[in-house]
Amino acid sequence: MMLDNIRALIREGKVEGAIELVLSLEDKKERFNMLCYIIEELGPAFTEYPAIMDEIHSLLGDFEGPERAEGMACLAHSLWVAGADESERYMRGAIKEAKDIDDPLWRSEALARVASYMARMGLAEDAIYYFNIALETLRSLKLPYSMGIQKLKELADLLVETGDYLSESSATEFYWLAKEIYNSLSLPLRAAEMDAKIRIVNEATEERTLAVVKALETGDMERAIALVKYLTDEERIAALLEIAYWLVIHDRKDLAMSLISDAFDAILREKIKPADTELMSSAKKFIKIGLLDEALVLAGAMEDRDEASLLLKDIALALARRGERGKALNIALGISNDRLREETLRRLEGDVGHE
Repeated sequence: MMLDNIRALIREGKVEGAIELVLSLEDKKERFNMLCYIIEELGPAFTEYPAIMDEIHSLLGDFEGPERAEGMACLAHSLWVAGADESERYMRGAIKEAKDIDDPLWRSEALARVASYMARMGLAEDAIYYFNIALETLRSLKLPYSMGIQKLKELADLLVETGDYLSESSATEFYWLAKEIYNSLSLPLRAAEMDAKIRIVNEATEERTLAVVKALETGDMERAIALVKYLTDEERIAALLEIAYWLVIHDRKDLAMSLISDAFDAILREKIKPADTELMSSAKKFIKIGLLDEALVLAGAMEDRDEASLLLKDIALALARRGERGKALNIALGISNDRLREETLRRLEGDVGHE
């Protein structure tokens, strides 16, 4: 709820109001986290509001031990998201704070928390290094049996949380280490879950959008959606279009149209476009199921105008068969390839109703 309120205020241009709302929070840790969130939402513009960093520095002065180390790592990550150069400096400070903690149990927990934020900043290799140090430190302690089990499980759970946050192949490194810990704790079901997560990442990174298509062909929508996470932005849009097609033919057109809307927003506004072959494939499928307007958008997004002309021809003829001859004629006249334009116009002048 708080996040929604802050996001709404920022999008309305009421940044000062969002800051005031956060400063009114009594819980210091929540206040700190919300200020970091505001930095992420504002991006480089956060520097225009010095009250944010003033309060953050004040709160960091109140934090001690693991809380201070985690706070600095959280701030480093938020600054990294905002594109600020200071992110590296704060992350170095977080590592130093964690290493300087005398109590080995607290030191282990602090290093693990810092490592999680490092991974989110694209520093997977460094993050695994510090996670391993945290694990070695924890295993070296002579803790009561139940506490030792609990702390190891908490570390494994944090590794999973970190891996789940990532959308690249490096996520498997965190799942492997978590699996090792779960196996050592005789938690076979949790270890098996890690194997399943690793398979998802490997399939996505090796087969790309083909992995999504294969999952859809077997009717495994949940798997298809899980695979999408590890694709590039362009591949993700292509996969969303594939999923939308599958939803339409399985009587879930309402959800399909929502996915298509998201995909079109990315293509038209954010200029994230799949390859022409992917656009062509999806457009042909949309024509087959009667989504002609949607196929038209995809044709317009293609770089190869000759290939787009082939699509426009098919869309125009499909519209004519549906009785929308005026719209079909307008589309035919807009075909850039001279030969295909003339061919389409000749077809429209004839009887296309039987085709």
